[in-house]
Amino acid sequence: MEMNEMVAEAKRRRAPIAAHAQDPEAVIMAAKAGVTSVEHGSMPSEEALQAMKENSTIFVPTLSVFDSEIRRGGGKDSERTLGAILDHTKAAYDKGIKLACGGDTGAIAHGENAREIELMVEAGIPISDVLQAATLHGWESCGGDLCGRRFGLVEEGWAADLIALDDNPTENIGAIRKVKFVMKDGKVYK
Repeated sequence: MEMNEMVAEAKRRRAPIAAHAQDPEAVIMAAKAGVTSVEHGSMPSEEALQAMKENSTIFVPTLSVFDSEIRRGGGKDSERTLGAILDHTKAAYDKGIKLACGGDTGAIAHGENAREIELMVEAGIPISDVLQAATLHGWESCGGDLCGRRFGLVEEGWAADLIALDDNPTENIGAIRKVKFVMKDGKVYK
């Protein structure tokens, strides 16, 4: 009931609403309430995936956070655990659920957010779709046009946020770590 009210209020205010949900029951509840996105949601569940699909919920799997935590904790099951999370993310992609790249601020070192892209590729998602998850779908999970800024085109009235890479990331995934040019709000930073 409370989650439905939160979503209703966000919609009245024309704001996106994200749910940090981990277990399948919480993911299902959030998706059915109509949240814009679910962050985390790593516990494999066909029912949770179906609820996100049916409700057009964007899935932000925060793979880099899990990768960091699992590797820090070590243990013999760490590779299997991460593999299950990657498989769940790939199952979401295969089901047609929109994915967005993202991670908890501070959970991984700033500048290491490229790891999220690498992990999505490792999960078996085509690089062109991963790049869309890292750009367009990220914007959509922040509310798209509701956020007050337009992204995705080089045109008057759109945010001038651009990067240039050393190589083509669709041919060399390592290129995402070799940023040669950065422009934010029309100002060149690098």
